[in-house]
Amino acid sequence: MKTFFRSSTLIMIMILSFTFLNVNAEEVYYTNLNGVEMTETEYNRIVDMLSEQKASIITEDEFERLVSGNIVDNGTIYQKVMYDQDGNILYETEVSELEYNNAPEQNNFCENGNASVMSSSSGYHETSYKKLTVTLSDFGSNDFLLTANLHWKKMPYCRSYDVFAFMLTHFNYSNVTGTQTYYKNYMYNNITYNTSSSGYKSFSDGAGFSMNLKDDTDISSLDLTVMADLAINNFNYTTAHAYVSYQHAQNDLTQAQSKSYTLDIVGLGNVIYYSNYNISSIYDHMTGIELTTPI
Repeated sequence: MKTFFRSSTLIMIMILSFTFLNVNAEEVYYTNLNGVEMTETEYNRIVDMLSEQKASIITEDEFERLVSGNIVDNGTIYQKVMYDQDGNILYETEVSELEYNNAPEQNNFCENGNASVMSSSSGYHETSYKKLTVTLSDFGSNDFLLTANLHWKKMPYCRSYDVFAFMLTHFNYSNVTGTQTYYKNYMYNNITYNTSSSGYKSFSDGAGFSMNLKDDTDISSLDLTVMADLAINNFNYTTAHAYVSYQHAQNDLTQAQSKSYTLDIVGLGNVIYYSNYNISSIYDHMTGIELTTPI
């Protein structure tokens, strides 16, 4: 009887151990190009915050930071732009997630500010779709992370200096970084930006990057990302705010021109303000996103 009990116990332990190992094995839903393993929940979270392309190349440190915080607010905007056969914008509009997801994955490539675009019989050619996603995560002890990603589903007609910026109320910021990720020659490539980059511009209440979009003819899958650590700096209010704007240059301009902005709620996307109308009119005036958190 005692021997039977020990044998049964051993068998039960082996069964439970095997089941536990199987459950753990099933939890690894996706492994990216850097060997980062993710459960299905973690993978979906990264894709929602960034994109499938970015999920495939983030590092272990980036992954741990992105999945460990409590998301307190987020927002997403989808936009399409219609061009004529000469590359002039006919109109641009926000679209639903469904329309964005149903848009075919095709790209038009631009080199040195010009693209080869075939017009349709209806007089226009649909050339670009983009998705702006912004997330505010709380790690406790007054430690927040602002993550913003712009994913081009269809490549933009013209590629010059786009501006990606944020403006804050009742937040301080630090550790501002940016990335331009593109797919070429069967590989993902990164252009990284930091506070020493020539395109970086800082203010007391925010910062931004001017990013010169890669314009090689064989580039696809373009992502622009900005991240910053935040901390509440005034506890006398009920909420703190982060405003984020991505503005796409529709014609060629210099880096100096692209950086001639200040931060203002009346600016493009409620963030990026150009006093020079000729420069402001070059950008597409895409709607920005506002996120808040209780103080």
